[in-house]
Amino acid sequence: MSQELTGYLAELSAAGEHDSRGVFTTDAQRALQMLSARLFADPLAYLAKWMQAAWLAGAIRVECKTGKDQLSMRWPRCERPPLWSDLEAAFKQPLETPADSALRPLVLCLHALNSQVCRPGDLRTQATLAAAGRSWKLTPAGLELCGGAEGGAEGVSDAVVLTVRRPGGWSAERAALERRCSLSPVLLEWDGKPVNGQPLGVPGSPERKSFPYLLDKLYLSTDPADELLALPHLTLLPAAVYDAGAAYQDTYSFGPTLMQLWRSYVPRHAAPLFPAGPLPGYRVQESSLTQELFGLPTGAYALNHGRIRPGRLQGSNNGYQILYVDSLAPHTRAGFTLSQGRFGRQAPPAARAWLRCPSLPATGGSLHLQHQGVLLDPLEVEWPLAGAALLVSDPQAATDLSGLTPLQGERLAALTEWFRADMQRSKKDLRKALRWHEKFGMPDAEAARLAEVHQLQDDGFAPF
Repeated sequence: MSQELTGYLAELSAAGEHDSRGVFTTDAQRALQMLSARLFADPLAYLAKWMQAAWLAGAIRVECKTGKDQLSMRWPRCERPPLWSDLEAAFKQPLETPADSALRPLVLCLHALNSQVCRPGDLRTQATLAAAGRSWKLTPAGLELCGGAEGGAEGVSDAVVLTVRRPGGWSAERAALERRCSLSPVLLEWDGKPVNGQPLGVPGSPERKSFPYLLDKLYLSTDPADELLALPHLTLLPAAVYDAGAAYQDTYSFGPTLMQLWRSYVPRHAAPLFPAGPLPGYRVQESSLTQELFGLPTGAYALNHGRIRPGRLQGSNNGYQILYVDSLAPHTRAGFTLSQGRFGRQAPPAARAWLRCPSLPATGGSLHLQHQGVLLDPLEVEWPLAGAALLVSDPQAATDLSGLTPLQGERLAALTEWFRADMQRSKKDLRKALRWHEKFGMPDAEAARLAEVHQLQDDGFAPF
């Protein structure tokens, strides 16, 4: 039994009373208020729970619209809508609702809001939910049906709308959604602009200017898009060196990342963590003058565009280049499109995991699990590459009662072990790149420092 549940039951016991017959009873309204407050210390947790409910309900898009004192969050439609007649009963017994039902995170979303609606002396926050011709209102007495016929249309995949009203702005809510949902497989729009597809920032030392990132490693997959990370467009993650599975390629391009690797998950245990997928084998190509004027071939995906690094020895040195691959097939792309600048609207790549490592880290390593479409609370992990941030989409992640904090266990230990071993292999690729550090404009002293910080000196390696 978790410490949270133990504490919750202890509080309920303290709140109970023995009546004249000697029977122990509790006040149902007070118990619900205690559950709401106990599950979520973060007042903005309802946003992540709403997104998890949308993911489980099969929503393809969530629209957030703000007014002066109102936030409206809407699923235009969903493929697996909750059974709305069960909502009020589930609100009273949220932890008994099946974990794979959209009703579970939905009622927990309402509980997170309930802790604000029922806050003593603060009646400024109001919340209502509308779906399938019905509407419910959160009150200090609980969840009340305030509109709609009992025989409303069950299972109809029409819009589902949660409305929160309170004085003040909504900047904190937007920041919370960006932190949790920037890689979500569900398209999230805030006042008409997508939150998805934002590059992950990893804290690094401000003194590192030429390559603030040492490595971006993308683990591609053929699994369904809703089980993966929806990456930013790779033109937002340009690198100097690419290895897209075909071979190490120094393309004389510019970028804040020294090296970008493409790989896939390969099981090394009797019980695989994820389904195995084909290894990437893409040849990175460089545009011709015609392509730079009229566009890339149909089906091609752009990786980088910009100026060419000094020192180029071959090819058309016109000072500008576009790097691309002919196609991203057979690997999965996100289930929605995002603008890729001059290349139009494209579906970005999807990935099982994304490793991003700063050149000179300012913080320790971290692990960010994405579960049911949102990033859980990060965990501190000491990785073989200093300060690395690893993001992994894991449908089997075990969480606490809130559904937002990962739990330690066999699954997490096996996952950490696999990626720790894989990072050791990444060191060989980085040694190869750093042997040519002068071609990237990197002084000997800086290359030596990077090798020391990330412990790349194995096997007698020296970057010069």
